[in-house]
Amino acid sequence: MKLKIIVVFLSLFLNIFGSNASLAAKGSQSSVTELPQTAEVVKIGFYPINIYGVDPSSSTFSYDGYVWFRWSGGQNPTETLEFVNAVDKSSLTQSYLFETPQVSPDGSKYQIMRLEGTFFTPFSMTDFPLDRHSLTIKVEDSLRGFNELVYEIDTDDTGYNKALSVSGWKLVGWSHQQLVDDYGSHFGDQNAKTQASRFAQMNFKIDIERPESYFIWKLLLPLVIVLCGAWIALLLNPALIETRAALPATALLTTVFLQQSYTGTLPETGSLVLLDKIYVVAYILIVATLARIIMKSQNVENMETISLERLRKTDRFVLIGQIFTFVVIAAVMVWQR
Repeated sequence: MKLKIIVVFLSLFLNIFGSNASLAAKGSQSSVTELPQTAEVVKIGFYPINIYGVDPSSSTFSYDGYVWFRWSGGQNPTETLEFVNAVDKSSLTQSYLFETPQVSPDGSKYQIMRLEGTFFTPFSMTDFPLDRHSLTIKVEDSLRGFNELVYEIDTDDTGYNKALSVSGWKLVGWSHQQLVDDYGSHFGDQNAKTQASRFAQMNFKIDIERPESYFIWKLLLPLVIVLCGAWIALLLNPALIETRAALPATALLTTVFLQQSYTGTLPETGSLVLLDKIYVVAYILIVATLARIIMKSQNVENMETISLERLRKTDRFVLIGQIFTFVVIAAVMVWQR
């Protein structure tokens, strides 16, 4: 009987941990440090005309612009080209400007396309509303592996017009990444010869960030006004108990509604964003103000004039301390983001 129980527990242990091991994630990405000698080098360039539909809630954006290729080999890389982070392949428009690749005097071939589509890129909202993102287009060859084809960015002509703008965002530049995408799988190829597991990937990134004015005037200013409404209670006569208590209580509810107004536009995150942390400081200060007013109001009616004046001076010091605390902590959070 004991032997059977031990066998059952061992089988359960192996099933739990064995199944987890068999379902372990495969694949990895790494930067290209050295080009393989057997690979054909394909020059690729990007020139965006319009960037629109930037949506952090769905982690998507829309790109409309040109992409071109220059190569010297016999195979046409545009025939096996894949935009791996395109959201809807059926609506992806790839219009080639030439019916056949153009041959240059040096023997290299050239093709250019007008590309328009929606692409997926992860948005990290940790620094919201001072967040910065990279709108990325990922290019791979769907058949030829890393040992057969690699991409190289055309730095001479890649870029964008100075007139290009992204609605609601500030355009700060562009960058690129030359990667090796190792899928860790031969996709069912039993011989593991016709289907490679490592592919060259070129990432073109358009870097954007929110304007500072959005943070200061649309998000921070309303919070500061609400805080001032709560702090006014510390300037009132201590004898006005109900008025003094009503101000921070109202400010507390208003702060909750203010926070809900911007969190509804953000995607689900597992941690606090920068503005959430500033709001936490505001909550603590408002609650501290309300608690002080309630505690000091117990014996106000029996206080003498001298005691009331001393309490008013103490309230002013508390007010200065709260203002200093909020400014310093908020500034440190913004600086260290």
